[in-house]
Amino acid sequence: RPMPLVELPLSATEDRVVGTLHIEQILKTGARRFEPGLLASANRGILYVDEVNLLDDHLVDVLLDAAASGVNRVERESISYAHPSLFMLIGTMNPEEGELRPQFLDRFGLSIGVTGVDHPLQRRLIVDRRIEFDTNPQCFIDEYGEDELVLTEQVSTARSALQNIEIPGAMVEMAVALASEVRAQGHRAEIGIIKAARALAAFLERSVVGPEHVIEAARFVLPHRITNLSFATSEQIDEQLDEVFRKVLDREQGQETMSEAEGIPDGWADIDEQVPGSTAASNVGMLFSFLAEKKKLSTSRIP
Repeated sequence: RPMPLVELPLSATEDRVVGTLHIEQILKTGARRFEPGLLASANRGILYVDEVNLLDDHLVDVLLDAAASGVNRVERESISYAHPSLFMLIGTMNPEEGELRPQFLDRFGLSIGVTGVDHPLQRRLIVDRRIEFDTNPQCFIDEYGEDELVLTEQVSTARSALQNIEIPGAMVEMAVALASEVRAQGHRAEIGIIKAARALAAFLERSVVGPEHVIEAARFVLPHRITNLSFATSEQIDEQLDEVFRKVLDREQGQETMSEAEGIPDGWADIDEQVPGSTAASNVGMLFSFLAEKKKLSTSRIP
C-alpha cells in the first residue's frame, strides 16, 4: 500500500493522537472497541508536525514513548490496548520561536537548515515557476513529472540494494570520531551517520560506504547535535562542521601513513578537498548532480 502521510496539528488532543477506548461499549458487551488515532494511521508511514517546537509537552511525551518502543499503548480505567506504531517523524520549526526539548530533538535523525534565496535570477525562477503552476497546475506537473519519476525509480533501486551495501570498519570508526568531536550525547549520532551514509551509497549505486558518504551524511546528522551552538546561524554551524571534518580527516590520514594494516581506505586526499566549505552552500549537491546525470541517461535512451 502507499506510504501514509499523516499530519499532526498543534491543536490535537491526546485522545486524537493515541486513540480512544470506548469504555461503555466494553462494559456493555465485553468487547473491546478501539477508535484508532493519528499514531495508528501513521503506522509504517510518515507523521508530519508543522511548528514541532510549539507542540504541547504532553504530546511530546506521547511521541517519545511511541518512537522509543514502536508500540502505542492506550490505557483507560484499567483497560489497555496496544498496536504497532512505527513511523518516520518529520517536523518543521522556526528556532526563533522556541527550542525543542533535548530528548525530543535527539529523536530526529537528520536536520537541514532552510535559508532565503538572495540571487536575483534564482528568485526570478521561483516566481516564474509559481506563476506557471497557478496558471495550469496539471501542465506544470506533467512538465516536471520526468524528474519525479527518475527520483522515484532511484529510491526504489536504492531500497532494494540497501542491505547489500558494505560498511567497512574504518567508516564506523570515522563516524564515531565525528560524533565524539562534537560531543554528541548518546550514540544516535554515529548510528545515524552510518545509516545515512549507507543509504546515500545505495542511492548513488555504490557497493561500499566510503569516506565521502560519511562526510556527506554527517552534514545532516550532526548540526542539531552540536551542544555549544544552540543559537548559531547556518553559516556558523557549517564553519564548525568544516573544522570538525578537518580534524578527523587529518587524524585519519596520519594513522594511514603510520599503519595501513588497520584497514583505512585510500582516497583521503579526495575527501580532503571537500573541506572546508565544499558542501556548506549546498548540502545535497552530491544527490542532485547524480540525479541530473540519471535524467540525461534516461532522456538519451528515449527513441
